[in-house]
Amino acid sequence: MAITNYQTVTDRKGFEGQVATTEHNVIRTASNGMDGVLPFGRVIVEATPATRGERPIATVISAAGQSVLGVAIATTIQQIDHESIDANGDRGYANKRPVGYIVEGFVYGIVEEDVTPADAVFVRFGGTGKPGQFRTDADSASAEDLSARFKFAEVAAAGEVCKIEVLKA
Repeated sequence: MAITNYQTVTDRKGFEGQVATTEHNVIRTASNGMDGVLPFGRVIVEATPATRGERPIATVISAAGQSVLGVAIATTIQQIDHESIDANGDRGYANKRPVGYIVEGFVYGIVEEDVTPADAVFVRFGGTGKPGQFRTDADSASAEDLSARFKFAEVAAAGEVCKIEVLKA
């Protein structure tokens, strides 16, 4: 069948969890410690600290004050070999699989509301949105201000993919 949706294909700047630049990225691995899928492009935290010679166990952020690791990344190989789909239709890492995450550099993530580079970066951990996604306020205490770790690198509208800078801890 012929491709007829060229505009959709060519207008897309990236997808949730895609590394946005090829230089100056620091990427590490952890293990998925969630009972289900750990979605690409979400802020992940250390559920169990790494012991000598082992990877940390990671989950999506679920409360304020947790130890942030970075953002779960997706690559073509990971999508083919380790892909799973959660109840929301989001792609990610299956339980107990290795998880790639970016600790410094640029990655694409979904924003819940309109953002600009001047905005503070909050990350949802509860409430009605998807945990680990980005926004500009605390939303009735269901999101944490993580501006010390993340910056919006461009203007984006609610529900769109946005380039996000992950700052060194």
